[in-house]
Amino acid sequence: MDQYLKSFVLQVKAVGSFTESVAFSGFAVNSVDSLGTFLPEPIYLGDSMVAQFSNQLDITSPPYTNFGGPGGTLLALYSDTTYPSPATYSHLRIFPTNPQDTVPEVIDVTMSPNFDLMFQPYTDFVAAKVYNHPDTTHTINLMLTGATYCISPFIEVMINPGTKFIYRSGHLDFGGPGSCMQFMPGTKLIVDTNATLNYAEATRGVLLLRENSSIELRPNSSLNLYGSMVLGEYDRWVSGQVYMTLPPFTTLRFEPGSHIINYSVDQKMRLNVYMKGGILDDSGLSDDEKLNINRIYDNQDLLEDFVSIYPNPSSGSTGFKITAASDEKGEIQIFNLQGQVVFNNSLQLQKGINIVSIAYGNLPTGEYIMRLKGAGLFNGKMIVIN
Repeated sequence: MDQYLKSFVLQVKAVGSFTESVAFSGFAVNSVDSLGTFLPEPIYLGDSMVAQFSNQLDITSPPYTNFGGPGGTLLALYSDTTYPSPATYSHLRIFPTNPQDTVPEVIDVTMSPNFDLMFQPYTDFVAAKVYNHPDTTHTINLMLTGATYCISPFIEVMINPGTKFIYRSGHLDFGGPGSCMQFMPGTKLIVDTNATLNYAEATRGVLLLRENSSIELRPNSSLNLYGSMVLGEYDRWVSGQVYMTLPPFTTLRFEPGSHIINYSVDQKMRLNVYMKGGILDDSGLSDDEKLNINRIYDNQDLLEDFVSIYPNPSSGSTGFKITAASDEKGEIQIFNLQGQVVFNNSLQLQKGINIVSIAYGNLPTGEYIMRLKGAGLFNGKMIVIN
């Protein structure tokens, strides 16, 4: 890969009275000098291109801009003259279509298939300040949609305040054990609808969550953590927590070999999870690490009728909303009106709301009795198959 970068690099630097920005269009690059001349025209190096950018330039990104194209690579370059360090980050600023717009905008930056985004140490994206409002910034949605997002082997990529990182598809490539995505206060990691994010590997990759960052799992999504999740304040003098909600048909899973490491002041920070019907599988963690997860249950949920059925009548597949008082095993049985068991299915229930979908085959139309049994659970309800 080193040889590849040496052979295929388009170096873009600011010279003279350069005052404009670099604009992205597909995977072509244009730069504009103070006279308005395009320098250079879009350059293609065969089927591959590497564009190297420094913080001497700013990126102008209109809403819904697409970074990518066949064989494209963007290398975010550390360009400070000092040795790379947190004190001298190279920030690549994202502007709206009109950089002089005085209204804060949400800018969607889509990283598309067949495209690699690579960061040198201590480089990151930041939202530009709103014109004439130095205390207000625009907002960025970084949307990974098929691209490869490459993280340095030993330094984190910082997701800056006000930014949402939205995973739809693609690959997070962690270069080494210290490779890390650091979610700063006010940021959010989102796994989009129907997506599954397999984060890190057993020996490579860290998810660093700062105070008041959060995770969002959208419908039918899963976050599977293979590496380490680290909890810790960015500002040691500001306390805060990390929150997320697990709605129905979502899964947060800590795979075998994963870890939660608590670096917070006085060990008080927790991953706080609102249990609203999704699955939280922490079986890959040690008993001590499991204490870093705080499950939150809505008392109203626990007071509800602990079994509800939908749809009812149904035509061969039924959903059950089961509220359990603790983690326990259960069993759903279906009886015909003669008292014969015509279907049964074992369940592993977790405390709080559980959403279970049962397909019970080719049972004849008619009325049946559903019974849920388990430790502390016993309930019978009529179901109708039509």
